[in-house]
Amino acid sequence: MSARVVIAFCVALFAVCPAELGCADLSSQSDNLIEGGLAALEIDSRELFEKLAYADGGTVLPGKTVKFVIDRRGSDRPIFYQNANFTDPDGSTPDAARYHYNFSKRLLDNFSESIASFNDKTYWTNDKKYIAGTLQTYFLNGSDEPLFGIQFYPQDVISEGVLLDTIKRVVDTLTIPGAKLAFVATGPQQTTATIAGELQSLGVANLTLDDVLGDIVYLPWNQGEAWGFLRIFPSDPEELSAVDIPVFEELPIDLTVVAATITKAFQDPTSHVNLKSKERDTPNMVLRDAGPTHPELSAFADKPVHLVVGVEDWKIEPSTEEEVYEKLKEKMSGPWTALPYEATDTLAAYAQMCTSNAAACLGLTKRYGAKASNLGFMTNKNVLGRTSDAGSLSSQLGYNIVPSGFGVPLKFYRDFVDYSANAALRSQIDELVDAEMAGTLSPSVRRVKAEQLREAFYKATIPPGMVDAIKSRMGQTMPGITKFKVRSSANAEDIPNFDGAGLYNSYSAKLNEADNPDGSCVLGVDPDDGEPEMQPKTVGCALKGVFASLWNKRAIEERSYARLDHRTALMALAVVPKYDLEAPIAANSVVVSRVINTDAVSGYTFATQVGNNKVTNPLPGTLAENVIAAFSEANIPPSFVITRHATPVAGQGELTTTVMTEQRMLEMLRITRTVEYRYCQASPGYYSGNCTMAMIDPQKPHSLDFEFKLLENGHFSCKQVREFSGQ
Repeated sequence: MSARVVIAFCVALFAVCPAELGCADLSSQSDNLIEGGLAALEIDSRELFEKLAYADGGTVLPGKTVKFVIDRRGSDRPIFYQNANFTDPDGSTPDAARYHYNFSKRLLDNFSESIASFNDKTYWTNDKKYIAGTLQTYFLNGSDEPLFGIQFYPQDVISEGVLLDTIKRVVDTLTIPGAKLAFVATGPQQTTATIAGELQSLGVANLTLDDVLGDIVYLPWNQGEAWGFLRIFPSDPEELSAVDIPVFEELPIDLTVVAATITKAFQDPTSHVNLKSKERDTPNMVLRDAGPTHPELSAFADKPVHLVVGVEDWKIEPSTEEEVYEKLKEKMSGPWTALPYEATDTLAAYAQMCTSNAAACLGLTKRYGAKASNLGFMTNKNVLGRTSDAGSLSSQLGYNIVPSGFGVPLKFYRDFVDYSANAALRSQIDELVDAEMAGTLSPSVRRVKAEQLREAFYKATIPPGMVDAIKSRMGQTMPGITKFKVRSSANAEDIPNFDGAGLYNSYSAKLNEADNPDGSCVLGVDPDDGEPEMQPKTVGCALKGVFASLWNKRAIEERSYARLDHRTALMALAVVPKYDLEAPIAANSVVVSRVINTDAVSGYTFATQVGNNKVTNPLPGTLAENVIAAFSEANIPPSFVITRHATPVAGQGELTTTVMTEQRMLEMLRITRTVEYRYCQASPGYYSGNCTMAMIDPQKPHSLDFEFKLLENGHFSCKQVREFSGQ
């Protein structure tokens, strides 16, 4: 299939129509239907809209959608609405019920377009022969009545005149009594300056996606159902467990495994909590009026409930304590999975991990963990390379996109805990693991035991020569550098179906900092940025701190939920220079190589925050900027659709401009697309088709999750990439 096939609203949209809607029987609307029910010429009732709609095909949010096509070659029929639930006589759903193109091919007279020519005549020109759009329902300000949003593919260059003509046709044929309509711009080029007055006279609101998101009370970030005890505004999130459904004012920076999450404040879709909810398939929603007095929630405070997070609405109903624990038992009844390990003593520089074949780096996770191995993968000359690699992207941009550094193998952790002087530490680990895998620990006891174990790591003895070897490698791979970041690279992190985001800790280290006379370390707070830091800031203390973080309470609970064998969990290290040595940090950004929360839009999700405030774990009261980088073909420029501006400082309001310039966003998109294409080639299980299609297929089973620093000199530093299996 050509890369030109997949465009945002021409993606395959399949839904099995619920029997209670009677979708197989549209006879009552026969006057409006043609082609045996494949298309409607008018939608005159909410019932008909529901029967035609795809249930989960929204642009940014899941929502019911109906596609439409207009034939501008002189047809006497003004508009055709597509029936997403249409089936052929054999019971199958044809492509004509899924794609704009196939719908047009089956329906329109004298239609001889190829997919490429249809795209050209529909999306990339103002002299349109066809118009392809979508109606999506939104429920604003808690209303029970939907707003019908008239929308187009984000890269569609539809002119204001053609837009007005299209909206008039929709107004004339969407005749649901009392229906509220709005044009919702999904791309910055979709303007209304000259037609705003006429839209108003037609009774059609003029909105952006940002406007829509700001007025929606209920946001289903991850759909599903859960059983648990409802905890409204819990005072201590550390006491929560996998049988709890907490309601938060805002998401805490770190959150353990819970049955589901509800927040009053808006959540960033790329936050660790949301991405982990998607990966472990636990429901997650925003309810802007949530709280102790909410009429539906308050009655269930601290009681067992069944929560359903759906496309357009949510439901909560009574459950029982027995049912809650039985549902958890069902999820955690699988066998324990051993984590990969292969011994090596080599401190491997990223640039030397896979000099010829980039795929070789992906096989090194059993030695160095995925974070370090993936940095090696990106450093390969055929992925991002170095400035010294002729033709590489780093060479073209004039700076090294991936920081220099090296991986400290998993074996160093094993040697540390097995060192004879640390026999008591080894026993403490075994005791905790035995109790955890036996299922005998309560959250409070687990919390205490995990904290005690980490303290034992800080006081443990580093085997002779280990720190000296690491310092020597620092000097070899990063000459002249004295400030470093020692990052986690566990074998229970960044692996298929378990990204481990936010579970472990990274710490700063200064090459010339002196250790305490007894070699002990303590966990404190960095006065410069308020981040947790090992003190003193020595290489040895950073090593101990990262090793100890393997036993963070939240990490233990996530591994148990995923049935990862704690006895085989090991910690490697990814060592890099401190990120702000070259220039101050201008922005943090997370990129996911899909548009999160939809399988109907091709592109990537950008989340960016000013300065060094994290996107993944933001400070309370702050929000990252969200942008959809929509694209469908390599030779068509992307559209950057702003769905929310950043709020960098709590209480000071949101920005009115993007954090990055368009030039910088294009550069970041170029970097991430390059990596995804090469990753797809290197990892056979990532995508089953042509790797060019992987970048534009919104229904792909996997995507990549990147973290970037943008420096004030305009250079990007790619901190990491991991595979993400959520939608």
